[in-house]
Amino acid sequence: MYIKINTNFVDTLVKFKDILSSYGGTYDQWYVGLTRDPRHSLVDIHKVDFNNIHWIITNKCSPAIIRYAKHILITFGCRYNNELDMSGADRLYLLKKDI
Repeated sequence: MYIKINTNFVDTLVKFKDILSSYGGTYDQWYVGLTRDPRHSLVDIHKVDFNNIHWIITNKCSPAIIRYAKHILITFGCRYNNELDMSGADRLYLLKKDI
């Protein structure tokens, strides 16, 4: 699922909360990361099967906006690994799987 992120953080975070709630589970069952290449991050790094794992990718936006959104999602309880984030990342992704 692709979603548009914008500079109105309240609207964007409400959208994330609604989507994550619709997929079920708790925030700690979701992984958040930053990327320039969503396909590489999801397929090559996380081995995502697009038919069996819930995933979300944002549109391209400023690195500052996606870093801030990631920070908020981490405070909600999402899992993360900063070592897997790409330098110069311009997209945020979330996936729900056992990690």
